[in-house]
Formats: sequence, structure tokens, C-alpha cells
Amino acid sequence: MKSKCVFLIVFFLTITVLIVNSNTSSALSIDNQCTIVETIFARGSGQPLQDREATRFKTEIGNRLKDESVISINNYELGTESYGGYRYPAVSVNNDWLHTNAIGAFVSGGQAFAYGDSVKQGVGELKSYLSQRYAKCKSAGTQYILGGYSQGAQVIGQAMPDIPREIRDQIVFVGMFGDPKLYYPEGEGWNPPACQGKDYSPWRRAASNCKLDNGSLGAHKPYVPDDMKNKTGLWCYAHDEICDAGAFPETSGHETYKNPGLAIDQAAREAVSKLAKNLPNDTASQIDTSIAKGSGTTGIDTVFIIDTTGSMSNIIEQTKTFAKDSADKIKAQNGRVALVVYKDAGDVYTAQIMSQFDDDYATFLSQLGSLTASGGGDTPEAGLHALMTAFDGLSWKNGATKAAVVLTDAPFHDPDIVDGSTAATVAKRSLEIDPINVYPIVPSGQESFWQNLAALTSGQVITSNGDTVTALTTALTKIQNRPVAQLKNTDYSAAPGQEITFDASDSYVVDANITAYDWDFDGDGTFDATTTIPIINHTYPADFTGTMQVRVTADNGTIASASASVTISSTPAPTLPSTPQDLTATVTSTTDTTSTVHVSWSAEPDTNGWVVTLNDMPIGTITDPSQTSLDITDVERTDDVTIGLAGVNEAGTGDFSTATIPSLTASSPSPSPSPSPSTSPSPTPTPDTKPSGPDYSVCSNLFILVKIACQAAMLALYLIQSVVKLVVALII
Repeated sequence: MKSKCVFLIVFFLTITVLIVNSNTSSALSIDNQCTIVETIFARGSGQPLQDREATRFKTEIGNRLKDESVISINNYELGTESYGGYRYPAVSVNNDWLHTNAIGAFVSGGQAFAYGDSVKQGVGELKSYLSQRYAKCKSAGTQYILGGYSQGAQVIGQAMPDIPREIRDQIVFVGMFGDPKLYYPEGEGWNPPACQGKDYSPWRRAASNCKLDNGSLGAHKPYVPDDMKNKTGLWCYAHDEICDAGAFPETSGHETYKNPGLAIDQAAREAVSKLAKNLPNDTASQIDTSIAKGSGTTGIDTVFIIDTTGSMSNIIEQTKTFAKDSADKIKAQNGRVALVVYKDAGDVYTAQIMSQFDDDYATFLSQLGSLTASGGGDTPEAGLHALMTAFDGLSWKNGATKAAVVLTDAPFHDPDIVDGSTAATVAKRSLEIDPINVYPIVPSGQESFWQNLAALTSGQVITSNGDTVTALTTALTKIQNRPVAQLKNTDYSAAPGQEITFDASDSYVVDANITAYDWDFDGDGTFDATTTIPIINHTYPADFTGTMQVRVTADNGTIASASASVTISSTPAPTLPSTPQDLTATVTSTTDTTSTVHVSWSAEPDTNGWVVTLNDMPIGTITDPSQTSLDITDVERTDDVTIGLAGVNEAGTGDFSTATIPSLTASSPSPSPSPSPSTSPSPTPTPDTKPSGPDYSVCSNLFILVKIACQAAMLALYLIQSVVKLVVALII
């Protein structure tokens, strides 16, 4: 027994020395020079260090500091080193698990534990790193900007309440992108206040829809401490099932936060703007807080719709010259272009898409270069049909500023003889898409014919006096310099007689001023009210399904518009499913510390399926409402495990029932079942009982002394390091 104790003590001391050496040699970032500002970023699941979002966050903030010799900056990314024994691995996840995959009789819970441990590691590292940097740089007044993407956003959010208040006071801003534990309380319920434009959370920056409340892994409640509510921004874009469980199985939106002009760029600008307010004027002057012109929330989508009938030969050639010369200008504003051509009924084609939206322009320029003018011979042409072809056939980017530039020397049929489109139906479709502003470029004398269509779509007519390049340049300048019109919601809903607040206060224009807001509540092209402030209240008296719009006018001679869907319904709210009854969880087998658990419950008549969670993390959905049992494998038992079950129907997810499986510990093994009266007791341990091992109780007191000695040695080593650093600093 003594030899075993000696071996274990030596082993323990060796591991301690390795830990001490590892902690002191790898954690070098803590010794970086104290700076005016420091960024800390947490990456998403499965990402390597310095990946796309992390790099964009660091770069965009750094680019806005004009002179780093005046405003010094230090950047740290979680997972770079170990702090406090924690190091964030950003563990990869199986998409089917994270996105609540459909399950049958069996499901593995293992990944939930790996993910949960990864989050714990990140939380521990962030708290330890921040505490050590704050202690080192407190006298320098360092201010912190935090950011987290996907799993990293969950890490930041879960750590925030446990970060001491004095450290939180030094945090300037926290940007959260695609958080799987998102929480917008204003989106909860069948008819939530967000859908009437009410009670927005201070941290709300972008929401995929007005009913967004929880992320795919539930919600972190409360989302942030009270003192951080106005220093946090949360973005959740459409088609992102990570932060919006209702988007399942759409994932394209989750990849967009890093794109130019989008969430990370917006967060960087907001962060440095808040930083500037905390600095002396001469220092703050070295911060760039400007906004790019006209690029919307996701850039600019512009389609060039060209009449290719015989009389357009010269105009087409000039358009080719313009496109080649302007490609870089469009790219600079995160722009994409597409090409549509048209003729008239009876020609070789009526309208066709030559190139989809693209940001490298190769296909666009190639197709444009191949155009020739032919056919036609009479007027008008199929202009409305061409617009509808572009509206319905192109992949418009959600949130982008959208424009259709029409080049023609002829009027259009109204209604169109190809598809029956009218100016009114074209305008209605443009609003539904978000909207698309039409800029006709026409010869002198035809302006009045196109004016109504331009007005209905909040576009503008451009007169060409034979110089197409100049006319196109004018149109592009107006598109780039116009306001960015934005509504708080992309959709609104209410009951008849219930007031809705339409808020366009996020609209802006660069180097100009917004002078008017025109409101069209039913999307019929007639504006019902005009205000000089960006907020208006409106009540719909009866059921209505359609689109509203706001037109924003600036004093630089430009206009823009934003639209949103509106649903007014007197239909009563459906009832959420009942809470599952008789939920039980029984361990059926155990290997080491991992068990298989059989879960059973009673069926409920108002349920269309079930959501299953493991320690508050959804591990799957059951689509068969008659299923009332499930086996969960790979259940890690080092801590207590809580299994949750809730019903799902068209109204949403009901309340959860839970069952807890206690942890396995050497001192408290799970009891063996009583033997049947017809059998003799078996000496073999049950699957849920840990086998007994060697008795090390003789060593216990000695281990305690060794542990204390090791801790004292680590403290002494830290003090020696500090003294050496101080002496070196004094000598230097």
C-alpha cells in the first residue's frame, strides 16, 4: 500500500509541474501591453482560430482606428491559450443534432455533452482572461469590445452575468451574431408585441421575423444583465435556423454576418462610436464612425433591363462602355448586378434573364458584350413583362437596396400583351420583394409616360439626351447616394382595431438630411400620410393581408423606400399543446460513466409532435404524436442530467416536463434492483453500479497534504515570476 501511495504522489507531483509549466509558458497574451481598447472574440462551432467572422470583427474595428499610435489596440480570441484551466475548443457539432433533427425510437445524447462542455470551457476562459487582463490593465483604463458568433455568442452570453460588475463597466459593446440561445421576449406568444412594433428589447438589432423569441437551443433568460442592455447588440438574420428555430432547415442566413456591410461591420461601427464617447475629444477624433453610402443592410442589388429592339443599337454600345467603367464602383458598395433583356410579343424572345446576380461581373460583362439590337419595328414594347421576369426570376438578396434600371427608347404596353402585367401589378410585386425601385432611362419627351411607374415603385426617371453613359452615371449616383430606408420589422400582424407602430428610425442618408416620410398603409401606391418624424401609429379597422411601405425623401434630390408584410386577422389564437404527463426516465445500462436511458410519457390529444432536450439543449424532434417512448444513448453521468419533453403543434411549443437522472459517483452508486423472489441474489454488480476498486483511504490524508503543498508551490512560482518581471522592468 505504501508503494502505491508513493507512486501516486510522484505521479500527482509530475502532473502538477507539467500544469504549472503549461500555464506559465502558454498563457502569453496576458502579458501583452495594456492598450486603450481590447477586442475579445469567440468563434463558432468547428471553426479554426482566426476564421472568417473573427478576422472580420478584428479587422473592421482596427480599420476604424485611424492612428493606432494614438488609440492602441490588443486583440484576443478565445481558445488561443489556456486561462484558469479553461481553453475554448469551439467543438464541432452534427448539424442534425444542433438543428433539432427528426428522431425515432433512438437518439444519441453524446454530442449535447461535448457541446455543453465546449461552452463551459469558453465561459471559464473568458471570465479568467478578462479578470487577469483587468487586474493588469485597470490603471490604464482599458476598454473592452466583445463579439461572439454562433456557439461563441452563446459563450459570451452565458459568461456575462458572472463577470464582475467593475469589469463589465469597462466593456464598451458586445456584438452577438446568430446566437443559438437568443432571447427576444417581445416575440413571445401568438400575437406578440413585436408584431405591433412595440416593446423592442434594447439589444434588438436584426430579427428574422416579428415572432422570433428563442434560438434553436432555447433562450438565455435574462439575456443580459441590466447594466449591459444598452451595450449589447443582437443580430439574427432570416434563413438562419441556428438563432431562429422556426427557420429549420434553412442555413444560408447563418453564413452572412461576416459579409461586407452586414452585422459584424455594423457592430464594429457601433462599438467604436460608443468608444469615442468615452475618450477625450483629441483621441476620439482618431476614430472613423462614418457610414457607407446607400448600401442597405446587405449591399446593393441592381438589375439592368435592356430593350434590345432594332432602334437600341447605339444605346447598347454605350451601356457596354458604362458597365466596364463602373464595375469597381458597384463592387465597392457590396454591389451585385444582373442582366435582363426584352423585345416584344412576336419577336424571337419577349424577355429573358442573361445573367443572375453576381459579384464578380464576369458573366454579366460577357453577356452584355454579346448583345445586339434587332427586331421590333413598332412601339410600345414588353417593358412590364421584362420587369416581372426580373422580379420573379432573379435571386434578390434579403435586406439589400434594390433597383431596376430600364434602358429603352419606347413606352410599354399596359396591360402587357405577353403576360397581362399592369403598372399596378408590377408596383405591387416590387413592394413584396422588399421593394425594388425602378429607374427608367428614356429619351427626352417620354418622361411623363414612365413617371407613374417610377413613382409607384419609389424610383426616379432619368432623361437621356443621347448620352447614355452620362444618364447611366446619373442613375447610379442617385442609387448610391439615396437614403437607406429601413423598418424595424419585415412583417407586422395584429387584430382589427389593434394599433401598430411603424418605425423607420433606422433609416439614414449620408452627406444629406431626410426631410419627409411618406406612409402607404395598404401598398396601393397612394401615400396615406406624411410625417417629418420616422414613427407613425396606424390602426386597421378590418382583416387585411398585404404590404405597407414607407418612402424616405432626402434633401439631395433622392428617394428610397422600404416595405413590410402586414396581416390583420380576427382569427382567435390557437392553444398551445398540453404539458406532457407521466414523464419517466429509467437507466437501462451503464458503461463507465455513460448510460442509456429509456424515456416514456403519456400521449396528448392536442400535440402534433414532441421536442426532446438534454440539459436544456434540444437533441431532436419526434414527428409522430403517437410515439410515447424513446431511448437516449451516450448519456454522460458525471453530473446530474435533466431530460425535458414538450409538445408541439401549429401554435408553437408548450411547457416542458422534466425528469432528472442523478450523477454517478463512487460514494453514491445507483442502487441495484431487488432480486426476484424466485431467484438468488447475484454478486455481479448491476449495469448502473460502479465496480469497487482498490481502497486508497490510507493515502487520503497524505494526498490532502500533497495537494496543499502543490498549490503553495504554484503560488510561490507565480510570485517569483511577478518579482522577476518587476525587476526586469525597472532595469529596462
